[in-house]
Amino acid sequence: MIEESLYQEYNQWKESHKEVISFLYENDSLLLVRFDYILEVLDYLFDKLIDDPTYSESEHEIFVTGFLYMKDQFSTLSELLKNTFKNDLSRLNEQATNINFLLNVIDLENDLLDDEKINEEDILELKELATEVKSKMNQNQNLTDEDYDYLDNISEKLTKKAANYTSIHEVFLEIANFLELI
Repeated sequence: MIEESLYQEYNQWKESHKEVISFLYENDSLLLVRFDYILEVLDYLFDKLIDDPTYSESEHEIFVTGFLYMKDQFSTLSELLKNTFKNDLSRLNEQATNINFLLNVIDLENDLLDDEKINEEDILELKELATEVKSKMNQNQNLTDEDYDYLDNISEKLTKKAANYTSIHEVFLEIANFLELI
């Protein structure tokens, strides 16, 4: 059964993050690389629920997955905005590359947490990397090429080790392409 209250919650969520979302679009932020097509899919499905009586359970599941993901991403973003950037959207945007890096590390950790082939040491390695990235952001330092190489290496190692890994970004990119939204 499709719970329409979730769609109302999405609408309220978008309204409560309107300032940040608008700022990102107005400034063509690099953070949009991770959010744009997911928001497009969510908006498409939101409108389809209202306009199309054939809205399916699988479309609802896609919506739920995307919305929960966006809530999680924006929770981290809001925390950084408040605690690290003192509510300065310009500073947040200046650190978009570092933030994307951090969110990639967190995504990888969350995605692999329940994978039986990934051990505690692997997850600890990701947690330590996330802590290091936050520390650099707090000190207003940029990440180095070595940081990116390290993430690439650990990502490759862990995704090969994982039972079956596809990132949520890849899934939503495919959905957006299928729906001809991008």
